[in-house]
Amino acid sequence: HRHRVMAVRLVMEGQKGVSVARFLGLHRDRVSTYVKNFTTGGMEGLWEQTPPPGKRPYLTEEEQQELKRMIVEACP
Repeated sequence: HRHRVMAVRLVMEGQKGVSVARFLGLHRDRVSTYVKNFTTGGMEGLWEQTPPPGKRPYLTEEEQQELKRMIVEACP
């Protein structure tokens, strides 16, 4: 989480997002996301985890929990 705080701090100090991203070894979109999350939600927004884009899971959350339960019970 240290990268998030540092990225926001550097941008707020006037550094360009691209430069911050290069310095921290992040993609520039990630830096923009951190700044946006901080701007809209403060520190809580900065810690917010968003799922990566992509295909939706085949199983619902409930089905995933049931599958985990079944595996744990079957494998002592």
